[in-house]
Amino acid sequence: MKTLILMRHAQAAPGDVDFQRPLTAWGRQQCADVSLRLKDAGLMPDHVLCSSAVRAQDSARIVAEHLGCRSKVRAERALYEASAGNYLSALQQVPRAAQIVLFVAHNPSISDLLGWLEGTEHVLAPAGYAVIKRAIDDWSELERCL
Repeated sequence: MKTLILMRHAQAAPGDVDFQRPLTAWGRQQCADVSLRLKDAGLMPDHVLCSSAVRAQDSARIVAEHLGCRSKVRAERALYEASAGNYLSALQQVPRAAQIVLFVAHNPSISDLLGWLEGTEHVLAPAGYAVIKRAIDDWSELERCL
């Protein structure tokens, strides 16, 4: 059984350079709140993957730090402005040993991926997240549930 936590980055400040927009104070609090809910649910990621945009990296790091997660946050440039299909491809490359993955990225693609995996339409708000469990042995098997 594999568990995927899909999370949209938290609230970011406006800025001229989208890639470099930091989290607001409220966004940092949103991340702390998410980590409390994940901790209460007994979800401790052993692999953390995110877009390399500042707001996504900060969101992933704050959640991981508050959880006491030992996994290094892996930020990938290819996940910034990527499609849901690109997100799925990245997740399918996660090492087999990882049991719980936290994946932090952007709308609309993160919501599109969630909808595609669950077979229904979803829109994640800033710092919104969803937990998806799949009876698979390897992340390469991650596909839409019909």
